[in-house]
Amino acid sequence: MKRYLIAALVAGSMATPGLAAAGQHYVVEDTEKFCSVIDAAPSKNLKVLGDKQGYGSRDQAEQALKGINCKPLPG
Repeated sequence: MKRYLIAALVAGSMATPGLAAAGQHYVVEDTEKFCSVIDAAPSKNLKVLGDKQGYGSRDQAEQALKGINCKPLPG
């Protein structure tokens, strides 16, 4: 029984980093009116554009960014 419990704990700990990486992606505009996609919850000085709850994937957020009229980050 202990073996199964230990195996389950090890398997669960391996899956946890993958779940953390699957976070929300946000389209934001900074104070200088530049827009970008970020992978973390936006700070108070960033304006969230598009879906305020964020997008499930970076690709979805980048597609939404293409439909928004704003300046892309330089470089």
